[in-house]
Amino acid sequence: RATVSFYEGEPLQALSTLAYSGVYHLQLSAATAFSEISEMDTRPVTREALEPILHLLHSPHIDVQHGASAALGNLAVNVENKLLIVRMGGLERLIRQMLSSNIDAQINSVGCITNLATAEENKMRIAKSGALLPLTRLARSRDVRVQRNAAGALLNMTHSAEHR
Repeated sequence: RATVSFYEGEPLQALSTLAYSGVYHLQLSAATAFSEISEMDTRPVTREALEPILHLLHSPHIDVQHGASAALGNLAVNVENKLLIVRMGGLERLIRQMLSSNIDAQINSVGCITNLATAEENKMRIAKSGALLPLTRLARSRDVRVQRNAAGALLNMTHSAEHR
């Protein structure tokens, strides 16, 4: 893995083929691979690398969505990636997942939004997206992990006087 970049070239093409296949097990393999790869490799990525991950958020299968949102959350520790994820429409997809009744989906999507909210350029987009109301609701979740992530996202939003 140290010598292979999964975010470009043939490895990315292979993962993209799995992601766009429409076959549950292949999509799950892609989502899991992206999640695991992004845990160790959070370098800046291109639109081409983010597109299949964002596509996986549309899957009807919650475990595929879970892997994709985990990958986005991992990649969103990088400043360039934070901005690119929002520019590519990732925020809207994460909000949709945040509204899910599935706890794991909520944990990952809110955690990713927490990371996205550390970039000043993203704060206005997050505020205008309608995410603040669900974040406030999720801060009162019965699950402490959801509470923690939602509170973190709201805290990150308050680091800007305009959004406080």
